[in-house]
Amino acid sequence: MRFRRLTLEELTLLEKDFVYFLAYNSITASDWEAMKAAQDVKVEELILEFSDFVIEKSLKSIKTIESKTNDSWIIASVKEEEINLLSIFSNNKEVVDFTNSSHVLQVINDPHELPAGIVTVSKRDKAYSMNREDEVYSLLKSGFSITDSLVFDYFNRLIP
Repeated sequence: MRFRRLTLEELTLLEKDFVYFLAYNSITASDWEAMKAAQDVKVEELILEFSDFVIEKSLKSIKTIESKTNDSWIIASVKEEEINLLSIFSNNKEVVDFTNSSHVLQVINDPHELPAGIVTVSKRDKAYSMNREDEVYSLLKSGFSITDSLVFDYFNRLIP
């Protein structure tokens, strides 16, 4: 298993897709029922394979992820060949705390109105250390979340 097993709720929501997946693998409804009744290990293998397929497809559609802590905000544009990173650091958590939405809005709306030295911004490109989808999955598991690319695009234009 490359990613994780889908939950029963997720599998239920994707039942129609799973039926197509089974058909693609030349498994009929009666074959599937017989495999389940016999508690064939192939049942779990197929569920794991389907889970990886679904999650990989979802990961391929992700364009931007972010991570916010009280003193940092990392926004990453996950391209095919590399990750473009924008890192925004607060040098004073009382003035700018990235877990506080009003502070985030202040940084977005008026970044030049902040007192000098309060926020440090950098950008860099990073090669993937593993397959793109595996790295995105790892970042999501570590606390990053999927976000809209508008914020990345906005700050990318501001930062030379």
